[in-house]
Amino acid sequence: MEGDFVAFLGAIGGVLYLTQAERLRPNVDLMVFMYYLDLIGAGILLTLLVCMGVPLELSMDPTVGLYGWMTPAANRLPVALYIVFVCDFIGTMGYVRGLYYFEPIVISMVMLLEPIIATVIGILAQVEAIPGLLTLGGGLLVLAGTALVILSSPTKASDADDVEKARLTPPKRSLSDSVTTIQV
Repeated sequence: MEGDFVAFLGAIGGVLYLTQAERLRPNVDLMVFMYYLDLIGAGILLTLLVCMGVPLELSMDPTVGLYGWMTPAANRLPVALYIVFVCDFIGTMGYVRGLYYFEPIVISMVMLLEPIIATVIGILAQVEAIPGLLTLGGGLLVLAGTALVILSSPTKASDADDVEKARLTPPKRSLSDSVTTIQV
Protein backbone atom coordinates (compact mmCIF):
# COMPACT_ATOMS: atom_id res chain seq x y z
CA MET A 1 0.00 0.00 0.00
CA GLU A 2 2.90 2.37 0.71
CA GLY A 3 4.22 1.80 -2.80
CA ASP A 4 0.86 2.77 -4.28
CA PHE A 5 0.89 5.98 -2.22
CA VAL A 6 4.41 6.83 -3.41
CA ALA A 7 3.36 6.13 -7.02
CA PHE A 8 0.33 8.39 -6.56
CA LEU A 9 2.52 11.18 -5.16
CA GLY A 10 4.89 10.69 -8.09
CA ALA A 11 2.01 11.06 -10.54
CA ILE A 12 0.90 14.28 -8.85
CA GLY A 13 4.48 15.54 -9.00
CA GLY A 14 4.68 14.67 -12.69
CA VAL A 15 1.48 16.57 -13.45
CA LEU A 16 2.69 19.62 -11.53
CA TYR A 17 6.09 19.43 -13.23
CA LEU A 18 4.69 19.26 -16.76
CA THR A 19 2.02 21.91 -16.33
CA GLN A 20 4.41 24.35 -14.66
CA ALA A 21 7.16 23.62 -17.18
CA GLU A 22 4.76 24.33 -20.03
CA ARG A 23 3.69 27.58 -18.39
CA LEU A 24 7.17 28.81 -17.40
CA ARG A 25 9.31 27.57 -20.27
CA PRO A 26 8.34 30.23 -22.89
CA ASN A 27 9.33 32.98 -20.43
CA VAL A 28 12.59 31.48 -19.15
CA ASP A 29 15.77 30.52 -21.00
CA LEU A 30 16.14 26.73 -21.26
CA MET A 31 19.48 26.61 -19.42
CA VAL A 32 18.16 28.80 -16.59
CA PHE A 33 15.08 26.58 -16.37
CA MET A 34 17.24 23.44 -16.19
CA TYR A 35 19.43 25.01 -13.48
CA TYR A 36 16.46 25.80 -11.26
CA LEU A 37 14.88 22.42 -11.98
CA ASP A 38 18.01 20.60 -10.80
CA LEU A 39 18.44 22.95 -7.83
CA ILE A 40 14.87 22.33 -6.66
CA GLY A 41 15.25 18.58 -7.26
CA ALA A 42 18.45 18.50 -5.18
CA GLY A 43 16.72 20.41 -2.38
CA ILE A 44 13.78 18.00 -2.35
CA LEU A 45 16.12 14.98 -2.40
CA LEU A 46 18.26 16.27 0.47
CA THR A 47 15.16 17.08 2.52
CA LEU A 48 13.78 13.57 1.98
CA LEU A 49 17.11 11.94 2.88
CA VAL A 50 17.33 13.93 6.12
CA CYS A 51 13.67 13.16 7.01
CA MET A 52 14.25 9.45 6.38
CA GLY A 53 17.30 9.42 8.65
CA VAL A 54 19.76 8.43 5.93
CA PRO A 55 23.32 9.02 7.22
CA LEU A 56 24.94 11.89 5.29
CA GLU A 57 28.15 13.84 5.63
CA LEU A 58 29.96 16.54 3.67
CA SER A 59 32.72 14.31 2.34
CA MET A 60 33.78 12.31 -0.71
CA ASP A 61 33.08 9.03 1.08
CA PRO A 62 31.46 6.80 -1.58
CA THR A 63 28.90 5.41 0.89
CA VAL A 64 27.63 8.37 2.93
CA GLY A 65 29.34 11.43 1.45
CA LEU A 66 27.33 14.02 -0.45
CA TYR A 67 30.31 14.28 -2.80
CA GLY A 68 30.91 10.53 -2.96
CA TRP A 69 30.07 10.53 -6.66
CA MET A 70 33.31 12.47 -7.20
CA THR A 71 35.46 9.64 -5.84
CA PRO A 72 38.13 9.03 -8.49
CA ALA A 73 37.30 5.37 -9.07
CA ALA A 74 37.17 3.88 -12.56
CA ASN A 75 33.64 2.63 -12.02
CA ARG A 76 32.16 5.70 -10.32
CA LEU A 77 32.93 9.08 -11.91
CA PRO A 78 32.38 8.10 -15.58
CA VAL A 79 29.04 6.50 -14.71
CA ALA A 80 27.97 9.54 -12.68
CA LEU A 81 28.95 11.91 -15.51
CA TYR A 82 27.09 9.75 -18.04
CA ILE A 83 23.95 9.77 -15.90
CA VAL A 84 24.14 13.54 -15.39
CA PHE A 85 24.90 14.59 -18.96
CA VAL A 86 23.15 11.96 -21.05
CA CYS A 87 20.21 10.73 -18.99
CA ASP A 88 19.34 13.75 -16.88
CA PHE A 89 20.53 16.72 -18.88
CA ILE A 90 19.69 15.58 -22.42
CA GLY A 91 16.65 13.52 -21.41
CA THR A 92 15.04 16.12 -19.18
CA MET A 93 15.93 18.93 -21.55
CA GLY A 94 14.33 16.93 -24.35
CA TYR A 95 11.08 16.69 -22.40
CA VAL A 96 11.09 20.39 -21.57
CA ARG A 97 11.89 21.31 -25.16
CA GLY A 98 9.20 18.90 -26.36
CA LEU A 99 6.60 20.89 -24.43
CA TYR A 100 7.14 23.61 -27.04
CA TYR A 101 5.83 21.28 -29.77
CA PHE A 102 3.45 18.89 -27.98
CA GLU A 103 0.80 19.00 -25.28
CA PRO A 104 1.85 17.85 -21.78
CA ILE A 105 -0.29 14.70 -22.11
CA VAL A 106 1.86 13.55 -25.04
CA ILE A 107 5.08 14.20 -23.13
CA SER A 108 3.74 12.34 -20.08
CA MET A 109 2.81 9.35 -22.22
CA VAL A 110 6.30 9.30 -23.73
CA MET A 111 7.70 9.37 -20.17
CA LEU A 112 5.77 6.16 -19.51
CA LEU A 113 7.88 4.48 -22.19
CA GLU A 114 11.11 4.94 -20.21
CA PRO A 115 10.89 1.62 -18.29
CA ILE A 116 10.02 -0.26 -21.47
CA ILE A 117 12.95 1.25 -23.38
CA ALA A 118 15.28 0.64 -20.41
CA THR A 119 14.21 -3.02 -20.30
CA VAL A 120 14.84 -3.46 -24.04
CA ILE A 121 18.28 -1.84 -23.72
CA GLY A 122 19.04 -4.07 -20.71
CA ILE A 123 18.05 -7.19 -22.66
CA LEU A 124 20.16 -6.14 -25.65
CA ALA A 125 23.12 -5.43 -23.35
CA GLN A 126 22.54 -8.85 -21.73
CA VAL A 127 22.22 -7.40 -18.22
CA GLU A 128 18.45 -7.85 -17.91
CA ALA A 129 16.28 -10.96 -18.18
CA ILE A 130 13.29 -11.13 -20.50
CA PRO A 131 10.24 -10.19 -18.39
CA GLY A 132 7.29 -12.49 -17.77
CA LEU A 133 4.02 -12.56 -19.70
CA LEU A 134 2.22 -10.21 -17.30
CA THR A 135 4.96 -7.58 -17.65
CA LEU A 136 5.02 -7.99 -21.44
CA GLY A 137 1.23 -7.58 -21.55
CA GLY A 138 1.41 -4.44 -19.42
CA GLY A 139 4.16 -3.05 -21.63
CA LEU A 140 2.08 -3.68 -24.74
CA LEU A 141 -0.87 -1.85 -23.16
CA VAL A 142 1.37 1.12 -22.34
CA LEU A 143 2.72 1.12 -25.91
CA ALA A 144 -0.78 0.99 -27.39
CA GLY A 145 -2.05 3.75 -25.10
CA THR A 146 0.94 5.93 -25.88
CA ALA A 147 0.45 5.46 -29.62
CA LEU A 148 -3.25 6.36 -29.36
CA VAL A 149 -2.54 9.52 -27.37
CA ILE A 150 0.24 10.66 -29.70
CA LEU A 151 -1.75 9.97 -32.86
CA SER A 152 -4.83 11.78 -31.57
CA SER A 153 -2.96 14.82 -30.23
CA PRO A 154 -2.34 17.80 -32.49
CA THR A 155 1.13 19.29 -32.45
CA LYS A 156 1.61 22.83 -31.28
CA ALA A 157 2.46 25.31 -33.98
CA SER A 158 5.81 26.94 -33.46
CA ASP A 159 6.53 30.58 -34.19
CA ALA A 160 8.36 29.55 -37.36
CA ASP A 161 5.26 27.69 -38.56
CA ASP A 162 3.09 30.73 -37.84
CA VAL A 163 5.46 33.02 -39.78
CA GLU A 164 5.55 30.59 -42.71
CA LYS A 165 1.73 30.35 -42.77
CA ALA A 166 1.41 34.12 -42.66
CA ARG A 167 3.88 34.46 -45.53
CA LEU A 168 2.07 31.94 -47.73
CA THR A 169 -1.49 33.12 -46.99
CA PRO A 170 -2.59 36.05 -49.15
CA PRO A 171 -4.03 38.96 -47.19
CA LYS A 172 -7.81 39.05 -46.99
CA ARG A 173 -9.36 42.06 -48.64
CA SER A 174 -12.59 43.54 -47.50
CA LEU A 175 -15.20 45.20 -49.70
CA SER A 176 -14.09 48.63 -48.53
CA ASP A 177 -10.53 47.92 -49.74
CA SER A 178 -11.73 47.33 -53.28
CA VAL A 179 -13.96 50.39 -53.51
CA THR A 180 -12.13 53.37 -54.90
CA THR A 181 -13.12 56.79 -53.77
CA ILE A 182 -13.02 59.62 -56.23
CA GLN A 183 -12.70 63.06 -54.84
CA VAL A 184 -13.94 65.96 -56.89
